[in-house]
Amino acid sequence: MREIFNIFIVSMKVIFISSFISLIISFFISFLILDKKLKFLFLFFQSFLFIPSVLIYIIFKRSGIFGFLNLLYTSKIIIIGETILIIPLMGLFIVNGIKDRFYEIEEINEVFCGNFLKNLLLMIKEFRNELLSSFFIGCGRVIGETGLVMIVGGNIKGETRTFSTSIVLYTMRGEIEKSIHAGILLFAFSLIFNLFYFFNSRKWKYF
Repeated sequence: MREIFNIFIVSMKVIFISSFISLIISFFISFLILDKKLKFLFLFFQSFLFIPSVLIYIIFKRSGIFGFLNLLYTSKIIIIGETILIIPLMGLFIVNGIKDRFYEIEEINEVFCGNFLKNLLLMIKEFRNELLSSFFIGCGRVIGETGLVMIVGGNIKGETRTFSTSIVLYTMRGEIEKSIHAGILLFAFSLIFNLFYFFNSRKWKYF
């Protein structure tokens, strides 16, 4: 029971912290892409969808560029890695969700005479549904991530073991009952996040 609790804590920490950080970064990048009409930046941003997990390991391993930080096999590197992986996904979702109304809101912003804080608050209020949906999409992506967590986290008990990596471990050990329990919990959390996304989407009103 204690092991499941530790897995839950690590999983929730990774999911919410990485998704929240990604939401903030992707929102400002999306704002920049649309505000400055930097189409080339959008294409560059889109290419990050295909970053392999092993590249993050290479960068942060002891002999890598950021090896001096000694983050490998910690929950911190998992959060950093997940953030890098889901920023493009969340950013593209935000861009596609707000681009049709962005320039109308931008005209309203002129009333505030370029006040950054008021413009920012207006944007957040106007696009809160898209931002919230993007957050849940990011959470859903992180929940099922296995490869990255195994490579950079090492699947260490009580430290970097999540629901998805625990399923792999239990299956390899032949502990099928534990694997099934972990799988059920993973599915339950995935279902909860998907339900949140569904009911916070504008489209659900048409069902």
